[in-house]
Amino acid sequence: ARMLANGPKMPTKEHDPIATRPGHISQLDLWKPPCVSILGDTTMASIYDNYSADFEFYPLGLKSDTPKAVDRYFRDAKLVGVDVDKCGILYRDNEIVLNSVAMAETEAEHDRVPGNSNEYEPWQNAGVESTYRYGPAEMRKLHARSGVPDVFWNFSAMTAAQLLRFTREREDGKSP
Repeated sequence: ARMLANGPKMPTKEHDPIATRPGHISQLDLWKPPCVSILGDTTMASIYDNYSADFEFYPLGLKSDTPKAVDRYFRDAKLVGVDVDKCGILYRDNEIVLNSVAMAETEAEHDRVPGNSNEYEPWQNAGVESTYRYGPAEMRKLHARSGVPDVFWNFSAMTAAQLLRFTREREDGKSP
């Protein structure tokens, strides 16, 4: 998981947006876990910051809860001093729930410019897609080592995100 988390930088074209500060460009995607969690969660959202490579998982009861998770992400970012109110971009897939009126209201509240992503492009949603490769891999290790059943995936997702945040290192020697 650590090798995947520290993947090589990918070249981008000159006209593609490059994040210049934390909170400038964010990516959002949804994941369908293997089962309904013990708390009734059926989906997980991942939100990824292009500049820092930091991400957060948000277990959701329904896909329609995604705008609430996005709102929480940006509010949490503000609490730790990330200035997300300077008209940044939020890339997401073209799923209906991610392009809903509720999502547009959340993006407007946090001064986000919505952007539908070309999947797996390094400047758009490749980062958030990668969280679903190494996040669940870390979750599986946690389950194997502890013996907890899969219905606890929402707790292991939060723990996996925290472990990966503290153990990853970027090329500049900094951890997200």
